Amino acid sequence: MEVITLEGTDIKDLVSRIRKIVPGTSKMMRLPSILLRAVQIAKRTDEVEMLAFRTRAREWECGATDRVYNGFRRKALEIRGTRNILKLLDETEARLRSIPLDSYADPLKIGIVGEIYTGIEHFASFGIQHRLGRLGVEADRKVTVSNWIIEHMIKKPLHLPRDMEYAKAAKPWLGAMIGGHAQETIGNTAIYAKNGYDGVIQIFPFSCMPEIVAESLLPSVGRDLDIPVLTLIIDEMTGEAGYMTRVEAFVDMLERRRESRKHEKGKLLSWNRCGFSQYEPGRH
Repeated sequence: MEVITLEGTDIKDLVSRIRKIVPGTSKMMRLPSILLRAVQIAKRTDEVEMLAFRTRAREWECGATDRVYNGFRRKALEIRGTRNILKLLDETEARLRSIPLDSYADPLKIGIVGEIYTGIEHFASFGIQHRLGRLGVEADRKVTVSNWIIEHMIKKPLHLPRDMEYAKAAKPWLGAMIGGHAQETIGNTAIYAKNGYDGVIQIFPFSCMPEIVAESLLPSVGRDLDIPVLTLIIDEMTGEAGYMTRVEAFVDMLERRRESRKHEKGKLLSWNRCGFSQYEPGRH
């Protein structure tokens, strides 16, 4: 069995790799339109997922977002064709936007950084982004499938201008690309801090050297930008109970941290755990 990596270094290299799995000139001529549709679906899927992250943290009825999103995931495996998939995505977005939300909710915001597979694969991360939502936390992740396709499969081999905001943000702590997603991890942590996020969770598989380097730098980033960071390392021995205990403790710490900063304003609660909304004296 041959493993073909589609992340080419230039256009000739990329085309030569694609030819191995798409033989024939006629099929190669259809490749641009196929790739365009694939990018469109990937972007829409990531947009719907991010909408689910925001909705889950604010939903009035516990589990409403999960019912819609899990239904989408099941149907996506059954239907065929670009048009049908895009229609399903539009329907799912509409259903997510129709979910009643707690208008007083002011959820904690946590950015997810780290190695791409453990970030996008629900099984590998124990569904951490969904679980955070059930705790009343809005999760966000900048390293996505569509971002990887656009930045690494398309722009990089075509030598097109790439979105390097993370590299600029990471420069004070990591000024060079060292492999993997280490620079994105540092840069995105800095971006989350500057955007007012309450905390960051780094996830990566055991023995991932680029992320180990990033892990050693994150305490400095956290101190310099005043943002708490939790690192979770995943391997086959990782226990779900201990894993979630650390996540829940981190969330509790962030809640207390925010409350201590808002205490002077008279706000008693600032998160939403399925119906428990922010309360301010005098508001009814």
